[in-house]
Amino acid sequence: MYYPSAFKVVPYGRVRLERLLPFPGEVLVEPGQRVEPMDVVGRAHIPSQIRILHVAQRLSVAEVALQEYLLKGPGERVEEGEVIAVAGRWPFRRLYRAPAEGKIVNEAQGRLLLEVSPSTYELRAYLKGVVTQVVSSRGLAIETSGAIMEGAWAMGGDAFGVLKMLGEAPEGRLVPEAIDMGYHGAIVVVESWATKEGLGKAKEVGVRGVILGSLPSSLVGFVSTLSFPVMIMEGFGQVPISRPLFSLFQQHAGREACMASGIPYGVRLLRPQVIIPFLRGEEAPRGEGPALKEGALVRLVREPYLGKVGCVAILPPQRRRVEWGVEVEGVEVDLEEGERVFVPLANLELLEGSSLEG
Repeated sequence: MYYPSAFKVVPYGRVRLERLLPFPGEVLVEPGQRVEPMDVVGRAHIPSQIRILHVAQRLSVAEVALQEYLLKGPGERVEEGEVIAVAGRWPFRRLYRAPAEGKIVNEAQGRLLLEVSPSTYELRAYLKGVVTQVVSSRGLAIETSGAIMEGAWAMGGDAFGVLKMLGEAPEGRLVPEAIDMGYHGAIVVVESWATKEGLGKAKEVGVRGVILGSLPSSLVGFVSTLSFPVMIMEGFGQVPISRPLFSLFQQHAGREACMASGIPYGVRLLRPQVIIPFLRGEEAPRGEGPALKEGALVRLVREPYLGKVGCVAILPPQRRRVEWGVEVEGVEVDLEEGERVFVPLANLELLEGSSLEG
């Protein structure tokens, strides 16, 4: 029997990446065409729009006093990245930069209204492969052979770069002293979690993306201000990446990778993914794909066993009433620590091709 896993970690298989324009536009490639990661595969015109900038909140100043800190006010044009407000003094000075080019049209209640100028959006492939599907004016699908690892959450769009493991870091955390210019332009894999200061240093260094085991939920707002995507593999909190999954990242260190944030496509929401394409000519194995079987290595993706790894003990799946009073389909899993637990199928991630020895 074939029992599909809810989430995927596939060290070698067929990979499909769907790319979507933010507005209807023009797709520049055709089915069967081979693309490189930085190829522009679509364009769309983005009309003028109004954005609300929470400047006082970001600078931690009183809303009624915002005008005292503004360098630009209503009626003035700003460039993307231009400093428009400053609070505090060096070395504790806080800056607010314009998120886009446009014109400030109003200021009220500690906020600025920015009329963003019309622009042209260029959609890049971010994956080396072959175009297999084109949806006129909206997007396309690219396929290749490679490794795929699904995450739990991501923010900040998509990215492409070379995978680099974070080196000497206290307790596997992303802290300022653990990262330097050697990570410029890279997708950085962090074994555990990140501090606000560490993410800020990553922004200064110019990384293209950060992959974490977990993230304190208090930092979600800060992550939304970063210029690069952040993905967590396990969940919120301070949980390290599971050992087999971290070992898989280590095996692929130095290779090009794509971070796909899981944007809406059609009627479904894709889970965030890390995709590592293989060299041209390498063939993906044939078959039905990831499947649960007795002895299969799995990762648990929900509390109370979030991030733990174990082996499927008994199949086929059984229906049981769990502690919150509903019946779910699941399997018994032998954890590394020696405990056997019942886990709903929806809370399992199959670590295909991996082993507990990592």
